[in-house]
Amino acid sequence: MARIVAYIRVSTDRQENSPGDQRREIEEWCAREGHALVHVYEDIAESAGSASRRPGLMELVYDAERGLFDWVVVHRKDRAFRNLEDQVVIQSRLRQRGIRVKSLHDPEAEGAVGNLLDNVLGAVAQFERELTGERLYFTNLNRARDGRPTWGGAGILGYDYDPKRKTLVQVPAEAEAVRKAFAYYLDYESAYAAADRLREEGVPTKTGAPWTAQRVLGVIANEVYLGKVRFGRLKTVGPGKRRRQKEYMTFEGGHAAIVDEAAWHAANQVRRRNFVHPSRPATPALLSGLLWCGRCGARATVVGQVTADVYGYACSTRKRLGPSAGCEGWSKRSRMIEPVVMEIVRNNLKRLQALVTDWPDPVSGSPQRSDLSQRRRALDLALERQREAYESGAYTLQEFRERRERVLEERTVIEAALQAEVNVPAVTRAELGKLAEFPNWEHLTPHERRQWLGGWIERIESDGQCLTVVFRDFGVAGWERTHASQLPVRYREARRKRT
Repeated sequence: MARIVAYIRVSTDRQENSPGDQRREIEEWCAREGHALVHVYEDIAESAGSASRRPGLMELVYDAERGLFDWVVVHRKDRAFRNLEDQVVIQSRLRQRGIRVKSLHDPEAEGAVGNLLDNVLGAVAQFERELTGERLYFTNLNRARDGRPTWGGAGILGYDYDPKRKTLVQVPAEAEAVRKAFAYYLDYESAYAAADRLREEGVPTKTGAPWTAQRVLGVIANEVYLGKVRFGRLKTVGPGKRRRQKEYMTFEGGHAAIVDEAAWHAANQVRRRNFVHPSRPATPALLSGLLWCGRCGARATVVGQVTADVYGYACSTRKRLGPSAGCEGWSKRSRMIEPVVMEIVRNNLKRLQALVTDWPDPVSGSPQRSDLSQRRRALDLALERQREAYESGAYTLQEFRERRERVLEERTVIEAALQAEVNVPAVTRAELGKLAEFPNWEHLTPHERRQWLGGWIERIESDGQCLTVVFRDFGVAGWERTHASQLPVRYREARRKRT
């Protein structure tokens, strides 16, 4: 008596043979032939695209390697194999173990004819699966063109799906949550701050889960809130893998918009400006993008193993074009040039803090500013630094809101002054002191260190011997922007010069 196992699969797109019907037919065949059915492997509501995505079939193959059965019985072979490559590989592994695959409703043959027949049936099954996928694609495309959601409308904050009208209908409480998410994101220009504010106010989500920065960005980037539907946003690139596409189609939907186009586009402009691509991780090179060659004016490049903290900087012209570049070139290890830059920055911030003591407040009659545009740029930079500091955990939400409101108030005054072409008071003592605060360096990531340094430094030039740091102009009287220093000489360089 042979040991028989059964394999049953029912997908979501084909339900004419239920699991119960398949099992009953297999049990009747085993009883008629006098075999014992020792186990039934099932994949219920599983797609047939790839065998690796079906746990029941993978368990069957694993047990076959252990020799736990002699035959595999299926209702039809397309229940087990809808991919010709999977069929060839799995049946070959079963044959090596002496295990036979029996189909109740497919023709069978032995030898070369049987192998040919199996391949033909597998090719036909794969053709049917791909044809079904194409039909489903065009069905969903036509549905999107008609303004109907192709995903059934489930899980979208602000809407519920109406099966009778086959469209989305607004949920007032959830729609208000969406509007608040857009308003707070535009107010703070930070997904973290917006999420904290939404959690603080107890604004609900669709599933009841707490607000996160990722959830806020998901709401901001969704065109559904403009009254549109998307098609082709996700593309299957492998078994169980779907990738977002940069280019996809949008159509006018049959549902009402929650936010207007001006607010949606403004919020997404902020999102794109704050976005850092995950495939481009920030280099730990502190001076990347800030350092230039003082001899030829080219940008300095990072050389060596950056991730292993064994790297340096060199003139990119010399590195790219060689001795014929017309620049003698230079290179310095990071530990010889970065500490010099940081020492200059620390000393300059100390000088700035010393100016705070004698710097008058506008309330007590400080001098008037004439370069309003320059001050406005400084405030924009301060807003950006505040956002980055909050996201790195340096501020609480309340502190972030208070600091941001103070800067925005002054920026509003400057905007009005630019319209009227009049002068406004200078930076206050408190604000100047905050600008000069040095962050907790050990708690910052390499990307945050580079961003903080770039907020202060406009340009660094070096010829391999001297270093010149040019700070950004914040309009502070008595503060020198340009500072120069000698670079340390390596032992080999000093020995070469002596000889």
